[in-house]
Amino acid sequence: MTEKELRYLIDQDFLITKRLITDKITKLLSDTRTEIKEIIKQFEINFPEGIDNKNGKISKGENYQNLPYLVLDFPKLFKPDSVFAFRTMVWWGNEISFTLHLQGKLLVEFREILIRNHYLIQAKGIYLCVNPSTPWEYHFGDDNYLLANELETAQLTEILSYHSFIKISKKFPLSEIENISSFANSTFLEFMEVLDLK
Repeated sequence: MTEKELRYLIDQDFLITKRLITDKITKLLSDTRTEIKEIIKQFEINFPEGIDNKNGKISKGENYQNLPYLVLDFPKLFKPDSVFAFRTMVWWGNEISFTLHLQGKLLVEFREILIRNHYLIQAKGIYLCVNPSTPWEYHFGDDNYLLANELETAQLTEILSYHSFIKISKKFPLSEIENISSFANSTFLEFMEVLDLK
C-alpha cells in the first residue's frame, strides 16, 4: 500500500464521518420522499396503474465510477417490460441529480405527450439523455446528457421519438444538500408537467 492509502486505512475519523454523512443523507432522502407524497396528494396526481407512490426505495452503493452514492426511487416502477421512476441521486464528489426514467410500455404511453411538450423540456433547464445504449448511466458528460435547450428541436424530437428509453434530468451542487427536498419538489412538479400529470 502507498503511504496515502495507509493513512486512510488508519484514519478512524474519516470512516466515522463518512458513516455520519451517509446517515444524514439517508434522513434527507426520507424527508424528501415524505414531501413528494404530499405533493402527489395536493396536486391529485394520478399515475398509471402499478406505480409505487406510497413507499419508494432508498438504496446506496460504493462504486458508481469509483465513488459512493445514495438513491431515492420514488415514485417508481421497475419491471422488465416497463419503467417509470423519479430518481433522486446524491453522488459523492459530483452532484445531486433528479431523473425521470421512462422505458417500455410506460414510455409508449407517454411518448406522444413528451414530443408534444418538448418546448417545456427546452424551457426549464432540463438535461436530456442522449446516450442510446444504456439507461443506467447518470453522469453529466456530453456523451450521456446535454441541455435540451442546446439541442436543435429536430434532434430533440428525434430522441424523444425513437430512443428505447427516455431520461430527463436536472442537477444541483452538493453544497446545496440541505435544500435537496426543495429541489426535488420543484423538479418533480416540472417533470409531472412535462408528462401532463400536473
